[in-house]
Amino acid sequence: MSVLEQEDFIFPNEEYLKWDGSMNVIKMGRTTGLTKGTLDQNNFLVNVKCNQGGFLYFNDCYQIEDKDEPFFSAGDSGSGVFLDVEDGKNKPLGIAFARLNSSTAVCKIKSFLDSLNLSVLAYRTPEEPMDVP
Repeated sequence: MSVLEQEDFIFPNEEYLKWDGSMNVIKMGRTTGLTKGTLDQNNFLVNVKCNQGGFLYFNDCYQIEDKDEPFFSAGDSGSGVFLDVEDGKNKPLGIAFARLNSSTAVCKIKSFLDSLNLSVLAYRTPEEPMDVP
């Protein structure tokens, strides 16, 4: 088995994501700590008012709904949001950046990485030791 995994195994395939509130997500934020929410919408359009005036527009974002408590609060911007998978191998969805009523806007990690021409490799501990010269 390979020590490095391909991106297809790291990121969730959007074909299998559900937008009906049945898919759980988690985030660890500076302000709120560990919070849980549900994946609610794909292709979410977000308008964020700038302190200097004007607006920034973000399209093709995920929308996360609060579950039992607020998922996101001021100070949590930049927190990683992960699909909460039962086997414990959570998959990164994106980066939380804005709060809208009971929703959180999340920039898709694949779009973010592609725009910066970056790729991700996941290191796994091999099942058997490797021979090192």
